[in-house]
Amino acid sequence: MESAFESLGEVAMVKMMEDRKVIESIEQFTKYIDDNKFEEVFGELYSE
Repeated sequence: MESAFESLGEVAMVKMMEDRKVIESIEQFTKYIDDNKFEEVFGELYSE
């Protein structure tokens, strides 16, 4: 059951990322991210 939902989530993400409006929204959002603070909070996870 878990793998079914995992597959569904992957397909949904792929389809969502094909939408130009979604990509534009993400690009707008990332303007407000403080990279230094993000790296401080997430540490090694961010730098990989």
